[in-house]
Amino acid sequence: MFSKQQRLNSRAVNRIIIGKHRFFTSCFRVHFEPADAFRVALIIPKKIIPKRVMRSRQKRRILHVLKSFVNNISPSTCHILLILQKNTQDVSFVDLEKEVELVIQKLPTSDKI
Repeated sequence: MFSKQQRLNSRAVNRIIIGKHRFFTSCFRVHFEPADAFRVALIIPKKIIPKRVMRSRQKRRILHVLKSFVNNISPSTCHILLILQKNTQDVSFVDLEKEVELVIQKLPTSDKI
């Protein structure tokens, strides 16, 4: 888990979803906005993974991988909202790492936003 200072609150999540900065990968829909500090949230819809236990497990897996890439995010950071688009239960940990790495690489720097 990320610390409270590194997690997005519900108002920020709503603001980011309405915003225009987004892109898609094979597993995620990624919304982001420029900010002064790194913050992240992960949404796993019930439609994708119906059972709560499995949603929690996937959330822990994805956040663990994301936490290992936090140091690679540039000092001019942004708020990131990841929304799972497909079930990742059968995806290996290595493939999940590659997918999250792709998300981090696609995030623009502050001069590109």
